[in-house]
Amino acid sequence: PFNSGLAILTEQMVQLRRGEPGRLFNVCKEMVIGTNSVVAASLRMAEYFDKIAQTDSFAHDEWLKKSKEFEKMGHDAINSIESDHLLYIFLTVPLSDTEQSMSILSLALEQHRTSFLNNERILGIMRHIWYHGHSIEVEEKIDITDQKWIDSFKLLLSRPFKFYFSPFGFLWAGEVEI
Repeated sequence: PFNSGLAILTEQMVQLRRGEPGRLFNVCKEMVIGTNSVVAASLRMAEYFDKIAQTDSFAHDEWLKKSKEFEKMGHDAINSIESDHLLYIFLTVPLSDTEQSMSILSLALEQHRTSFLNNERILGIMRHIWYHGHSIEVEEKIDITDQKWIDSFKLLLSRPFKFYFSPFGFLWAGEVEI
């Protein structure tokens, strides 16, 4: 239902932008609340309101403000997930309503949602992936702090394969010329 509603909104964008931004925002907000994935839906609505802002120079700032409110809805939903492990799964599992395989992280990256991606918890998950690789064991504590060079060097000496197969190690090893 959400994708159908968004398709109708997109078709009628020219007419809808002539109305009051607050009214359209309220309708779209109810659509987002009624979905299974508030985060993905709020990111899509933020993109929709950005597109309206690009075509309506008169109320540009008002449309962008509403877009930011949808992005905040996504932040609030992210922050309501208590477990970092569940958050990792939530951010990386492919969405079921997209034509191509795409996760919430991929959607946010594609839309250039830097303020959404700068969420403290999302950054912590990304740091963990950067230093430790994509797989996260249930028993493993998610390390959300930046790793020091000495820690990376210790990992290189003690577990070279784990170091190399982490994104950080792979990039670092690729930069070293022998």
